[in-house]
Amino acid sequence: MNIRKLRKSIMEHEGRKIRPYIDPLVKTKIPKNELKIIEKHWSNLNITIAFGRNLQSNPLRSSEMMIMLDNDIKSIYDELTDELENFGIIIFLLPDNVQNVLVEMAYNMGVPRFMKFEKTLGFIKQNDYESASVEMLDSSWWREHHRLDMLDGVDSMDRAEKLSNLMKGGN
Repeated sequence: MNIRKLRKSIMEHEGRKIRPYIDPLVKTKIPKNELKIIEKHWSNLNITIAFGRNLQSNPLRSSEMMIMLDNDIKSIYDELTDELENFGIIIFLLPDNVQNVLVEMAYNMGVPRFMKFEKTLGFIKQNDYESASVEMLDSSWWREHHRLDMLDGVDSMDRAEKLSNLMKGGN
């Protein structure tokens, strides 16, 4: 796994947000009238974590964000290692680009949902990364990202397409 490239890719796709926000995909699933109420009261929620830290008045620092990202990557890598071994895939034997794609997909959607990509994982098990990349784009995950990009007016290639390209050996 190339941790430097993985960090850069996740930061590029997730964006840097120091204050709490509602996940864009979740926003699309909340009825508009309810979303208006949530957004109206959002700044008054005083979202707090850990030992009473109010994230709205005391947002995360860059150094804290990097520690959290590194911890999340390690945790996901460890969880994926266990899950993929059950699927017959030894993650550390895969090329760096493939490891990075797997970790970032699991980071984005969670390991349980990622493990439902059985066809993609089957192609990876056979070292057929080209077919795995095609299969990644034949998924609700790709459709969700593509729809969000269309709503946001994003002109660049979306996350799913970039990761699919990386899976087959692209940059």
